[in-house]
Amino acid sequence: MIFLPLETELLYYEHLLDSSDNLRLIQDFCVTNTSGYGLERYIKELAESDEKDGSARTYLVKDRFTHEIVAYFSLKTGLFTIDAGNDYFYSISGIELANFAVNSSYRKNHPDAKNLGSTVFLCTSFYRADIK
Repeated sequence: MIFLPLETELLYYEHLLDSSDNLRLIQDFCVTNTSGYGLERYIKELAESDEKDGSARTYLVKDRFTHEIVAYFSLKTGLFTIDAGNDYFYSISGIELANFAVNSSYRKNHPDAKNLGSTVFLCTSFYRADIK
């Protein structure tokens, strides 16, 4: 199974370090909901170092026409440990969606854009099991 984020007529995704301009653009990323402060802080202060040490991979979802950041998500490798009984355990590898946030600045600039969170999530969670 290979994870393949999709692109749409409006959106595309880009790895955080694909462009030096991205590090400047993330400084304008804003989450207005107070419970999302940690997500804003992560993208601005921690995502680059997590990329460099290999602990996470962050993708920016951008508007195809304005190239503004619409949202971002971060992935980490994960491991599920399953108790099989009789003191036997086995593990299954996985991918953790560690962070996911929509840019409030983009919402403000594009008030007609609706359902951004669900649209981005659906487009980025597509996978293809038939690719080897």
